Amino acid sequence: MFSRDNVSLPKDLHHHSQVDSTSNWVFSGFAMINRQLASIGKSFFRDVRGGVLVEYLLLLTIVGIGAIAGLGMIRGALLNELIELAEAIQAITP
Repeated sequence: MFSRDNVSLPKDLHHHSQVDSTSNWVFSGFAMINRQLASIGKSFFRDVRGGVLVEYLLLLTIVGIGAIAGLGMIRGALLNELIELAEAIQAITP
């Protein structure tokens, strides 16, 4: 993936030993980070703990959204009934 041939270095770095040690350190750091990220990714997809919790949260979210929508519909129907009742009461009184 990375090689020293693909890296352009500043012209003021003339000591090959310093360049070699620096580039080896950088590239070994990248390799170490890559291995750690791969390990974390594999363990993340293998881990099943908390799966039931996520399912319950998803279920509660769907139920909550349905309850909010249902309450909105009930509010509208109740408001219409109260408006009709108010109009009926106004019609009775002179």
